[in-house]
Amino acid sequence: MEKAIHMDPSFTLDEKIKKGKEAGEKFQSDTNVDVQAKGADIATKTTLATKASDLVTSLETQLAAAITAKKTAETNLDSSYNSGVDKANEIYPNNAEILKGLSLTMSLHNKNVAICGQTIGCSAVQSLHSGKVNAHWHSLKFAKDFKVMETTDALGTMDETKYYPANPTSFDNSKGGEITPKTLGVPTWWRVYGHNASGDGVWSDPFGGFPIH
Repeated sequence: MEKAIHMDPSFTLDEKIKKGKEAGEKFQSDTNVDVQAKGADIATKTTLATKASDLVTSLETQLAAAITAKKTAETNLDSSYNSGVDKANEIYPNNAEILKGLSLTMSLHNKNVAICGQTIGCSAVQSLHSGKVNAHWHSLKFAKDFKVMETTDALGTMDETKYYPANPTSFDNSKGGEITPKTLGVPTWWRVYGHNASGDGVWSDPFGGFPIH
């Protein structure tokens, strides 16, 4: 799926200032920490909220500096805006609706490469290595690699916003491998999607659903 992209270098300074203000206001008003944290613990939620606040402050500082120091501030403004884009993509993976709601410009799909279809044949079993699961799925035509998402929310297995990146977050175009769940001893589900130059493919159905020890 689409992701937010960095500041367009062809924008004029006035356009960058306007774009930065719009994004900064949206970042400031976005207080849905549960969605941001993707099921993280309290400490992680606090860290994410602090980082979001820091991004807004950084944007505002650079915008003010741009008025009196155009050349230097323009570079700094690009950097601050792009940092915000990177953080938004991390907090809201695969959620184009929320990213657009943050006034972020979305990337265009590469029309020369077909978007990946749905990943199928997914399964998971307890690994012989403690604290790990062996996950497998079918290789997928057009996929450059696979992204792996995880959740422990039994009621949200079909809701992409309830998932967070697994560990590891991606595999090459193979048939899977070992994953280390974030929380052991509780039922855990995974979903996988292929990725290539056109963006993210269709998410697999949930699989797993048992505790890892």
